[in-house]
Amino acid sequence: MPARLCPHVDADSLSVLQDAIETLGLVRGLACPLTDPHQPHDPGDVLHLLWSLVLQADDYLEDVTAHAHDYGYTSDQIRAFLGLTPHP
Repeated sequence: MPARLCPHVDADSLSVLQDAIETLGLVRGLACPLTDPHQPHDPGDVLHLLWSLVLQADDYLEDVTAHAHDYGYTSDQIRAFLGLTPHP
């Protein structure tokens, strides 16, 4: 298995997540501090948007994991991709 980056949280992943929250908020017609920081907003809307993305990512992770198994990756290799084993 080629060397892979260990999953981590950084400014890049935060920026992408904020963009996703903003985009989903616009699509669903919800104001949030990201879509309009000067507009009064309900923090419940941001929770709704963020949790929607978390649930979607969880579903997608299951599909991608199954595809990785079909592609020939072992369970140990998949755990390594997910940062669930020590990084070499």
